[in-house]
Amino acid sequence: NNHSWNLSNKTELGKLSHTKISTYVDCPFKYYLGIEGRLNGDKDFEKFFDGLIKHRVMKEIFSKYKNYEVMSQKILNEEELKEEIKDIIEDIWEEYTDDFLHTYEAIKDVESEIITEDILESIEDIHRKYIHFKKGIDLTYSQVIATELEVNSKINIGNFHDVDLTSRIDRVDLLNGNYVYLLDEFGDQLLPGAYSIMDYKRSKNFQSEQLLIYYLTLLNNEEWKNKLENSDVYLKFQVVSKKKDHKNSNFIKIQKGKIIYKKHKARAKYVSFDINEFYRWLEKVFQNINKSNFTPIAVKERQIRRFLEEMHDKYNNAKTGEKYYDCSSCQFRSLCELMQYKKDFIMNIKKYF
Repeated sequence: NNHSWNLSNKTELGKLSHTKISTYVDCPFKYYLGIEGRLNGDKDFEKFFDGLIKHRVMKEIFSKYKNYEVMSQKILNEEELKEEIKDIIEDIWEEYTDDFLHTYEAIKDVESEIITEDILESIEDIHRKYIHFKKGIDLTYSQVIATELEVNSKINIGNFHDVDLTSRIDRVDLLNGNYVYLLDEFGDQLLPGAYSIMDYKRSKNFQSEQLLIYYLTLLNNEEWKNKLENSDVYLKFQVVSKKKDHKNSNFIKIQKGKIIYKKHKARAKYVSFDINEFYRWLEKVFQNINKSNFTPIAVKERQIRRFLEEMHDKYNNAKTGEKYYDCSSCQFRSLCELMQYKKDFIMNIKKYF
């Protein structure tokens, strides 16, 4: 009964992405089953489809209207923009209906209406308060530079050299200005532009390391390096949803090798720490994968937590409440349930009554 969950051989890192890294933090065994064992598990198709449509529509709209001024004109005529969004949804729907969505026909119109409202709200939200600092101080984009960008690069982290990192980035923008962080807050003087990296989400379930991995991938890519190396960069999740409780005004700023994030329980105050903290965190993940440490979280409490959660203990940045996709929502849950006869194997299943 007391066998080791560590494999005797070392595990190659292979081609890494934010999904793989986040999966390891969720549960090392889940990483092993999905990445090393290449098992598929059970997927929630409905969530996947909703996310897919929203991503595609946002890409189409912002590829077509890249300039802030042009989009300002579009927003003035809301009905026209709404129709355009609906047409795109219709096209995407058609594309997938042939395969497995005949049953969806009946609810298509209802769904389409909800998704349209979510997207419209999100477009207006991005327009008004793209990066929000405090009352009356906001930045917005001036130009969308890239949408659905696939980037590969090789990174060096600690003792790991030429690690393949691949990222699919929803969008990169040039902002209309920049505010500089000094001591513990942002100054009021609007300076020349900065860049931003944005990821669309369907709800508030996100992991901040995703955006930092995107930044790292771009920073080590020949084409993007020159743009970002000497610029300030903002990182932001945009929730494509009308629901008020889904709103997210948090952002991360990278300024001169520092990560800036809001301070715990302090309005409009921020903390900063060296970006090397993130590289050290990443190295810890790499070391564990490389050492073939695949112990399930049902056996042993996770040793690596979400990046900003670990930083909270050290720098008192705001708690992010970032989600772990643990046993309750794991696609390999049914497989692990078979192992519960082992006395040290205790799954953390949240009970919903």
